[in-house]
Amino acid sequence: MTRPKRRHGSPHAPAPHESERRDLRSWKPFPDTVSDKLKPALALIDQKKYAEAREVVEDFLEKCPKHVHGHAMLIKIHGRLGEIGLAEHLFNYAMRTGMESRDIYCAMVDAYARCGDFARASQAMAQAAGRCMEDTRAYICFMA
Repeated sequence: MTRPKRRHGSPHAPAPHESERRDLRSWKPFPDTVSDKLKPALALIDQKKYAEAREVVEDFLEKCPKHVHGHAMLIKIHGRLGEIGLAEHLFNYAMRTGMESRDIYCAMVDAYARCGDFARASQAMAQAAGRCMEDTRAYICFMA
């Protein structure tokens, strides 16, 4: 019979509590449940091919206009391309059409931060906290 592995390899260390087992993937703005049709865009973002990723996401959103993760992804892409006006337009559209979520707020904060507008990023974080989405702060701290 083998003993379960313990933290730091010590057989006498207590097993970690379930809440301590969170890995950093839980702080990504796009969870693993992102539609399979958006995964090619994620690969393009990883390769820093933002213009191509934008096209993939825009095509997807034409077919699924209320997809929250698609909108969040497109907000982030516009931020990385320095197109903050387009990112704000999408953010406002998402708020007006009932797509308000942690993912949308995190994407907008990311867009502001990527464009160097930290005051507006901080305002967006405060707005998210006012809407009971305080874990955006943890996401931003992880990004820094």
